[in-house]
Amino acid sequence: SVLDHSTDEEQRLAALHAYGLLDEPRLEELDALARLAAYVCGTPFAVVNVVGADRVWQAGVAGVEPTSHPREHSPCSHTVTGTDVVWVPDARDVARYADSPLVTGEVAAMRFYAAAPLHTSEGQVIGTLCAYDEVVLKQPHWPEPHDDTYVIVTVDPQNLIPEADELNNSRSVVVT
Repeated sequence: SVLDHSTDEEQRLAALHAYGLLDEPRLEELDALARLAAYVCGTPFAVVNVVGADRVWQAGVAGVEPTSHPREHSPCSHTVTGTDVVWVPDARDVARYADSPLVTGEVAAMRFYAAAPLHTSEGQVIGTLCAYDEVVLKQPHWPEPHDDTYVIVTVDPQNLIPEADELNNSRSVVVT
């Protein structure tokens, strides 16, 4: 089950709540990060998801209207329990994703799905940065090394979200 109630999950949720991103107005910087992910992956859609105990909140979006949905329906609920980047050319071909309403067409018709876990400086995974499309994508669209975007993508992911106390005090994100 993607709904984990272990001590590790309790620590992960405490870290998530310290950032205060659930149910808050989206930050333009997180929308910009989602747009960057869509560009890098060559997809029309990307989101910065924060994964709560029972639902996923889109804290940054590109190409879609922000929403919240049950955690058990989200492919990101699997990504948040690991440390690996996920690249799925066709989500219908992967058993853990195939029955999701986000894949079956009930809510969306996701085919391609790529995601990376978002870690706090203490190593807790509080969400994901994911890009997706309604078509199967076999090859990534990587920017050319001379492209300015490439420099941003190679930044340490821990610096993409500030420390919880910085975020709560300023409500702004600085990408370093």
